[in-house]
Amino acid sequence: MNPHGRVPVIDDNGTIVWESHAILRYLAACYGRGSFWNDDAAERSRVDQWLDWSQTTLQRDFLMGVFAKRTVTGSASL
Repeated sequence: MNPHGRVPVIDDNGTIVWESHAILRYLAACYGRGSFWNDDAAERSRVDQWLDWSQTTLQRDFLMGVFAKRTVTGSASL
């Protein structure tokens, strides 16, 4: 379902969405009105900035730092 042949991907009654943050935004917009999805763009941007930060900064540092050291070298020390 994902054009890149990877996960995550969801099929929500025929709507295919791939990439984790796109999936989170889609689910919040469809099913989280009032609790996870705010109609006010300024309020919603506070969530968007954290999603984008986690993808561009946190995830990269985790994958290249913590995860790579543990899986490639087998070292438990960080």
